[in-house]
Amino acid sequence: MLCRDMECIKGVIRRILEEEGKESDVDIQITDLPYNQLSVLEGKVVKINSLRYESMSIQSGNESLIMSTFLIIAILKAIYRDDNEVKRVLETYLKDNGIASKMLNML
Repeated sequence: MLCRDMECIKGVIRRILEEEGKESDVDIQITDLPYNQLSVLEGKVVKINSLRYESMSIQSGNESLIMSTFLIIAILKAIYRDDNEVKRVLETYLKDNGIASKMLNML
């Protein structure tokens, strides 16, 4: 899974949520949140912390695999609110992404 734009990430999330039997129509916003909060689900909008997003972008050199993995994890954490569930979902649907579980532990 390598996404270079937000529409691709939305598609990945939509497919995962449909497979999981969850509401799959979510929107994504990069916005101001308290620094210790990675993401939050408000209605059908997942809000991702803009400072954490920018920091990850700078640290990774905006590398597509790292950034798309970061965004997918942030979205899943907002929806599931349970790291064990997020880990299960990552292992089920992104098993070919070797950095996903390592990044989950970092975030």
